[in-house]
Amino acid sequence: MEIIFRTWCLLLFLSFVAGSKIIRSVDSSPNERILNYIEQHGNYSADPCEDFQNYASGRFADLHTDDGHLFMQDHIWSQYIVKLQRLFDLLKDRVFIDENSVEEKVWRFYNTCLTAPNNTRSLRHYLELASPSKNLTWPQFAPFGTLWPKHQFNWMETAAHLERYGSNIFIKLSIEPNERNLESLVATVRYPLGGNMNDVAQVKDLLISIGVRSGRASLLVNSIIKLNSDLQELIKEDHLRDYSRRDIGRGSDHPVEYDDYDSLDSYRQREVQRVPSIYSYLEMVLDPSVDLNEVLTIIDPNYFDSLKRVIEKYDEEVVASYLMVRFSLFVQDLDGSHLNSSSSDCAATVAGQMELASDLLYKNYYLGQEKLKKYTEEVQQIFEAVFRSLMVRLEENKLHFDDDTISQFQRKLFAMTIRVGKLPNNLNHRRFVTKFYDNLSLDADLDFAKAQLNVLKHRTQRYLDQFKGVVSKDTYLFLPEDKNPEPKLHFPQSVIVLPYAMLQEPFFDPQSHDVFKVSLLGFSLARQVMSILHPIKKTTDTKYIYNGLACLNQTTESKDLQLRLDDVASLGLVYDAYFGDKSEFSQTQPAFTNLPLKKLFFINFAQMFVGDEVYVDFGSFDSDKLRLSEAVKNLPAFGEVFNCPTTALLNPPEKCEIF
Repeated sequence: MEIIFRTWCLLLFLSFVAGSKIIRSVDSSPNERILNYIEQHGNYSADPCEDFQNYASGRFADLHTDDGHLFMQDHIWSQYIVKLQRLFDLLKDRVFIDENSVEEKVWRFYNTCLTAPNNTRSLRHYLELASPSKNLTWPQFAPFGTLWPKHQFNWMETAAHLERYGSNIFIKLSIEPNERNLESLVATVRYPLGGNMNDVAQVKDLLISIGVRSGRASLLVNSIIKLNSDLQELIKEDHLRDYSRRDIGRGSDHPVEYDDYDSLDSYRQREVQRVPSIYSYLEMVLDPSVDLNEVLTIIDPNYFDSLKRVIEKYDEEVVASYLMVRFSLFVQDLDGSHLNSSSSDCAATVAGQMELASDLLYKNYYLGQEKLKKYTEEVQQIFEAVFRSLMVRLEENKLHFDDDTISQFQRKLFAMTIRVGKLPNNLNHRRFVTKFYDNLSLDADLDFAKAQLNVLKHRTQRYLDQFKGVVSKDTYLFLPEDKNPEPKLHFPQSVIVLPYAMLQEPFFDPQSHDVFKVSLLGFSLARQVMSILHPIKKTTDTKYIYNGLACLNQTTESKDLQLRLDDVASLGLVYDAYFGDKSEFSQTQPAFTNLPLKKLFFINFAQMFVGDEVYVDFGSFDSDKLRLSEAVKNLPAFGEVFNCPTTALLNPPEKCEIF
């Protein structure tokens, strides 16, 4: 039977390869295609020394009004989805030997998305499936003429129930490495960022869409918006308080050290005594066998004291309705949940919500062992170049770290590895993915909301199940992530995972010129490598660190100073990796363009930061334009390459020295 299955896989792979030939044009090389992508976005009438984002990508928004791309990452993600869509479409002609195979489950989910009736995508249907608790409906669904039994409603139980689908409303639970013991994990509980909801008309329309009468919706919406406003103010206050404990260089003469590992256990006990209700919440979410005394870390207990006081000011029906609206907005933001979802929407649904299965199929039926080996070798070369660049900086030690600190950073750096794709290197991929989805049940009936909620619940459960054992360096750690493709450093394994979705033009092609590969992928990897220096926030007695961070925050205050530090330092690292004396990359002027190599490096690098504040809400992060400007203006080479006068905005006489 396995021979038959493998034969089918081979036929599928051959047909897919044949069908995929139309993706690449025979009339152009990777270098020409990438160069064309860059040049069509540039506005070369702008002054690069004053507004480099406009110069490098000023036409991006105008060129992508139809496809809705806001960033380069959107472009490469859409190409990845096109390839997966073609693959998933081929599955409909399959003859599966094992109905529990990965292919069968992927096909069921994809086909349900494509063919399920629209009424199975209605918000009301989602809410009927995800009720507040086992024996309680949402207030709006109570039978006509009866009172909703508010005494049965427990807001914490409902929030815990909805979190099992990945929806964080009042509380955000996440798995993070234990800083005291990297072979274990801790459950961190914190306030959830985001969730702004101030559009009265939107909330009222949502309530009406699930069957609430217009008059009742008008009365209810004001209370929902008021509760949301109170919660957002509470979250904002706690976020600022937490940020002030971590931040450096914001007008304080004596920056503080906020981590004291010797007192961590006693601090944790004080936290638990103050907020015993968190125990109850986690017991609803996690497996009962998890010892909360060992794994619980509360980021800011003040938030949970205040959260309870805010919620208790409101009637139970208002709180339940608020949770219902927030969950509805979560559902509306999911791929595939909209009426009349297209094949592309459904492919994105599978890719984002069954990511390990999608990775397996993409690797087997598109990359293959030889192609994957080539990609991995190219990625490894760039990673090693960034590694060497940072190692040189550490050896120069311009920040005057003590010997123990330097040794600690070097050990962390040497422990880092890189992996192409999310699947573990040391396990049989098909066996691993098949086991991962063992408990996922997808019925043959075409009910999309039911199928999607089952997938989301299974995904979250697999994530939470990881608390049950010790996590060693060889243990695979599953981290559900958003669909935006970017490298991610996974703890405690110290492995940078590069998603397959990033292996797309114009971001990366092994046949393209080194300047394209290093300026984009190199910078993305450098930002992950830089994470080994994040503990510098704790060694605040070093005046060089404090001065460097204060300098970065001096002209334009950053919403996230650590992110700015990473941007500035990473650009310097990757520029030295490419153009430094010890570079192993070709610095010969390429024949496919007259644009000088160093200018091409910076312009291609800038494609990472094309977002426009007119169209993008950057929330708690600095805008792309500000991040790009801060990165280039603190690198002396930028002003030299573009012949910028010292009076130019992006070529100040004094640069912030990070290393």
